[in-house]
Parts: sequence; structure tokens; C-alpha cells
Amino acid sequence: AWQRRWAVLHCGELNLFQDESCKRRTARLTLPRNLRALAFGDPRAPHRAAQLRGQRPQGFLLELNPLDAEDDAWPSGEFRQLLLFEAPDEQQLQTWLERFRGQPAASQR
Repeated sequence: AWQRRWAVLHCGELNLFQDESCKRRTARLTLPRNLRALAFGDPRAPHRAAQLRGQRPQGFLLELNPLDAEDDAWPSGEFRQLLLFEAPDEQQLQTWLERFRGQPAASQR
């Protein structure tokens, strides 16, 4: 189920809060260097995200462990790590995608 959260991106970390007061953090994620941020409508988006495009047109995903090529095989015991989000409007979707694509990883601070 989708949960509404307030997100703050800073220095390679994504902090999620219960609401816009940012008083109660619900998660903190250190973003990897090879993070990939894609809109659900992007042709490179995994099938699961592409299926949600009609229901959530401002949806986007963060792929924490992207493969270099779509047809690469996953090493035994590994799985694709996707985080799904939805921006309130198209302008904010583009802003989030730009910020994630330009954000240095935490290890680069």
C-alpha cells in the first residue's frame, strides 16, 4: 500500500518523515553512487513501474542496485532493489528526478 511521506534529500541521503513538519523520521537511506532515478513512463523503467504509469502518472522509482544492461543476469541470491514514489505534479516529478540525478552519494561528501 502507498503511504504518504515527506522526503528530504541532502548529501546523498534520503530522509523520509511522517509529515511536512519533519519531526518524526520514518526512514533514512544512504543512496549508492550508481543510483538510478526513472519516471514510471521512462522506457528504461522496469516492467513493474511501467505498469503503474496509468494509475500514477507522476510516479518515479529509485533503483538502488541497477544493472549496467537490462539483459544482465542477477547474481545468485541478489534481487533488484526498487523504491517507488509519486510526486504531487509533473513539475515536482521533474525536480525530484533532476535532484536525484545530480546528487552526490553519501560516500562522496
